[in-house]
Amino acid sequence: MLIPEVNVNPQTVANYVAARVAQEENKNHCALVVMAEGALLNMARQLAEEGQIQLPSGDQGESYWRRDARYEALSWMRQAVRRFLERDGRSRTQVVMSQPGYLVRAVPGCAEDQTYARRLADLAVDNALAGYTRFMISQWLTEYVLVPLGLIGRVKKRVPPQGIFWREVVASTRQPDLG
Repeated sequence: MLIPEVNVNPQTVANYVAARVAQEENKNHCALVVMAEGALLNMARQLAEEGQIQLPSGDQGESYWRRDARYEALSWMRQAVRRFLERDGRSRTQVVMSQPGYLVRAVPGCAEDQTYARRLADLAVDNALAGYTRFMISQWLTEYVLVPLGLIGRVKKRVPPQGIFWREVVASTRQPDLG
């Protein structure tokens, strides 16, 4: 799992993924890499600085630049993993990259999802009837709060790399230092 707050070396990531795929105890010879969009964009910038990839010019706008930069970084990662596996004698291994944001949302809802959605809807209606406008409902720790829409785009949500949450993720996935 890669997040933008933790700097990683792209070649180290590719080698680690390929080595995990090639391990004999990995009976299916597969691996899954989860990357936050920001981590992928950071990787694209780093690869461009090293001359490994060519980033788009950005003439078409920020969203096109981000899409093309992600594609270039993913293509580089696919090729790097494939090269590692070919050196290991596994030239027939297939490397697939996917950006399944829409697939995650396509999973049928469970009872918890329905309860959560109902709670958000009830709170939105209650607060709108109370006269509040231009807000969204969010959960902060154990409480639901109203967040003014003007504040939403100003602050990026960050994961502290030395915090307990990230350390739990790294420990549970047995992820080495990829820096």
